[in-house]
Parts: sequence; structure tokens; C-alpha cells
Amino acid sequence: MKEVENQISDILKINHYVLNLFPYWEDELLKEWDKEITNLVLKVSGNIDLNNFYKKLMRLSSLLNDGHTLVYLPEKIKETFTYFPFKLAIIEDNLVIVECEDKYQEYLFKPIKKLNNFSDTEFRDLCITYGWVSNIEFSINLLQSETSFLIEEDILDLEFIDNSKNEFKLIDKKYEGKSTYIKQLPKEAEILHDSEEILIAKINKKILVKINHFMTEEVVTNFYKYAKDYLKAEEIIFDLRNNLGGNSGFADAIYQGFINEAIEMEKAYHQVIDSERVASATMNLYNIKDDTAKKEYKEFYEVLNHQYLEVTIEKSNFKQYQGLLKLVKVKILQNRMTYSSAENFIINFDNNKRALLIGENTAGSTGQPAWIKLKTGGMFMITAKRVEYPNGKTHHNIGIKPDVFKQEKLEDKINHVDSVLNFALS
Repeated sequence: MKEVENQISDILKINHYVLNLFPYWEDELLKEWDKEITNLVLKVSGNIDLNNFYKKLMRLSSLLNDGHTLVYLPEKIKETFTYFPFKLAIIEDNLVIVECEDKYQEYLFKPIKKLNNFSDTEFRDLCITYGWVSNIEFSINLLQSETSFLIEEDILDLEFIDNSKNEFKLIDKKYEGKSTYIKQLPKEAEILHDSEEILIAKINKKILVKINHFMTEEVVTNFYKYAKDYLKAEEIIFDLRNNLGGNSGFADAIYQGFINEAIEMEKAYHQVIDSERVASATMNLYNIKDDTAKKEYKEFYEVLNHQYLEVTIEKSNFKQYQGLLKLVKVKILQNRMTYSSAENFIINFDNNKRALLIGENTAGSTGQPAWIKLKTGGMFMITAKRVEYPNGKTHHNIGIKPDVFKQEKLEDKINHVDSVLNFALS
């Protein structure tokens, strides 16, 4: 009985925070959300186990179709996990193994046709059902950490497009893989710095800066150590492919070196919860139908339907770095796994046309998340800030479009060639 009470309490808590924080509400989505919350309470009242409860929460979060709206599972569930002995990704619209244990090397980059009882398409559908609908690449990456939660077999039977097959035994620890990035660099590359967060290399008269994440201040400190080298270079190439973000303040600090003035980072929207305005809205609209209210009492209608947003232009200024690299040309490499504060970084450059963007659309999600702690042991993360370019241009669920579209190719991956980087270097 206590488990049921905790699950219902968690649902009500999620509903409260999501309604009052999520900045992308529209009428139809609100109706669908209300329906799903009601159905979930009814199902939980019939007594479901913890695993099924969290599967339903993940499906609930996917309804909002937002890259910063996610469910984190409780330790009680995660302690039973097993993992793929490889990493999956999509290249040229093929589902392939991109990294694996040594004994499976022959299956690298072979397009997958079936995974257990799932066809390629069905597996992708499974991932977005529990992940982020608008970004299949991100969803596949995310759910590889929770594979055995969704696929309850110890052995994976993979069938490939060339009709070859193999069994893959799940492993006890998450497969981390080994980076092959340096191996794909041109022979003339001179490594200036290589740490967990950033790699800096001189390639002929250009500087390559591969930023893996913006999690720690070291990324800023280590970047500026080589300012003299950047000033001598023809250009800097930032590689932000597969950068899942971190702290946007660190991203802004690096961008600050390329402009003389304060940074206009983004146009930010937050829900406004004003008790006086809510009270006025309830009284004024009590006997008025929604269609009329939406047309004639727009502000009151938005207040009661969680669509009344406050707008600000967020700014920052790191005077110690201001304009240090203002004359240096910049290119940025990006893909569908360039996410969160890595996208903030690109928005800064793109908003001022300060860099040439090369690659694919980015992930399409920035915004400050709220962490909702649940009694059942997990966490529900919900976006609390809607973000646009300072000029109002949107990238949510679309991604930042490159100036030059360049996609990784399977043939290049097989031959250890980075054709996107080579294009930027040419």
C-alpha cells in the first residue's frame, strides 16, 4: 500500500512542477498531458511494480518532446542493469555499432537489420517512445545506459543487412569504449594539449580545438593557455560534435575572447506564477468559454493555461577575456549530438555571424532544467526555461542549422577518415 501511495504522490508532484515550469505548453498538449496523468493515476491505483511505474514515467516525459525533460531511474532499478558490449549510433541513416569490445571488431559499422525481435525501425521507435521524439540519435545514446530495463534478455541476437548474425552477451558494467579521435587526425597534427575535457592541436597553420564537454572550469583555463598560438593561426576550428554540454557559463567565457562587448546570450522565457493575476483570471473567466476567453481575454487565458511567459535577454561579460581573439577566424563542427550548452556556445557565434558552421543540425535543446526528487527513488527532470536566439530565432527540436551541411559517411568511418574535419581543414 505504501508503494502505491508513493507512486501517486510522485505523479501529483510531477504534474504540479511540470504544469508550472514547462515553457512550451500549447492547448492540445495540455489536454493530452491531463489525460495521461489521469490514466497513470488510475493504473497505479491498480498496483504496478517499480519497473513498470518508471517505464510509464519515461513514456510520460517523452510526451513533452523536449531534450531536457528526462526520467532518471532509482538505484534500486539500476543495480540490476546489464549493458551492451558496444555503442550504437546512426550514420547515414543506418543503425550501426561504432565502438565495441575487441572480440566484436568485425561487426563495426555494419548496418543492423534486426536486434532480437526488433527490426531496425522498431528499435528506433522503442528509443523515442521512452526518450526524445525529435532526436533519435540522442535517444539511442541515452537509452544505451538503460538497455536491460527495456530489453529483458541476457543475450542480444543481431542480424545485419549483409545477413550475417551474431550473439552478443550483455556485460555487468557500462561499455565506455576508447576514443579513436587522435588516430583520425592528419599525420602533421601537433598535439598541444590533451585532457579529458579538451584537445588542442596545431595542423599546419590552423588550430583544432576539440571540446568534449563544458562541465568544468578547466575547459576555459586550458583553452586560454594557448591564446598566443591562436593569434598566429589562420583560423580556429572548434569541434563540438558529440559535446553534450555542461555549464553554459564556461561556454560563454570562451566565446568572450572573440568579441569586444558584453555577450547577448539568449532570449529566455519563464512561466510567471503571479497569485493576484491568477485570482483575477479565475474570476473573469469563470463563466466564459475557452474559445471566447482565448480571443478576448488572451492574457488571462494564458495565465490559467500555463502559457503566460516572462521574456528577458540574458547577458554576460567576462572582461578578462574580452576581445583577446577578436581577429581570429572561426569554424565550428557540429552534429545531432551537439547538445545543451554546446548549442549555447554555437548560438553566440551564429547570432553575430562570427563563425562558419559545418556539419549537421545540432540536437535542438537548451534551457535550464529543474530536478524533481521522487519518493520512489528516481528523479524527473523538466525544462524550466525556453530559449531562443536574442533575435527570436528558434532552434528547439530543430537544432541549429549549419552553413555547410556535411554528414559523416560509413565508408569514411570504416577507413578511419574524418571527412567533416578534412573539409574544414581544406
